[in-house]
Amino acid sequence: MTSALYQKRLQQWDHDLGVKKCKILLLQDNFSGHIVPDGLQNIQVENFEPNLTAHVQPMDQGVIRCFKAHYRAKYIQRAISRYDAGVTASEIYDISQLQAM
Repeated sequence: MTSALYQKRLQQWDHDLGVKKCKILLLQDNFSGHIVPDGLQNIQVENFEPNLTAHVQPMDQGVIRCFKAHYRAKYIQRAISRYDAGVTASEIYDISQLQAM
């Protein structure tokens, strides 16, 4: 999600909350794309301190850590297979976006 799309979605949500006469507090992580647009009337946004997300959302940390470990293992296995197949050292780590997914 881009920061422009994030801002647009927040503005729409703020409008929808205004129609319902609701006010909310939105707690969000310190991601650089979470830019809060000016003029929100019904949403108060507070950012977590840096590096707090892992403590507040431990599931997030575990899932990401497992995914990265799995990805790295597959990435290294692929590089070794390519090296064994005779691919030059400068090209063994080359990977397309499709292969990465």
